[in-house]
Amino acid sequence: MIEVFSLKNHKVVDSFTLYNMIGLKKTHYSRWMKRLRDRGGRDIDWFVSDELLKLNRKIKNRYYFTLDFARAICIQYVTKESNKLIVFLKEEQEKK
Repeated sequence: MIEVFSLKNHKVVDSFTLYNMIGLKKTHYSRWMKRLRDRGGRDIDWFVSDELLKLNRKIKNRYYFTLDFARAICIQYVTKESNKLIVFLKEEQEKK
């Protein structure tokens, strides 16, 4: 499904990958990300990591969402993909 990383004792997912998996238009990613940065708190709901940035440099800034925050985002969208992601993220969060 979506790759889950560990960062600062939190399980996180890549925001751009999540955005694509939900099925949103790639051209609106920057605007979408700006809204979410304002909604969540840095190093609480979302992170910027130089270490994880090296994995893929297609985007200038790589943001990583906690699983809780990612699930809250997926709940906003009514698509098959977002429903699958909600279930997957909940299961990943319950794993230790």
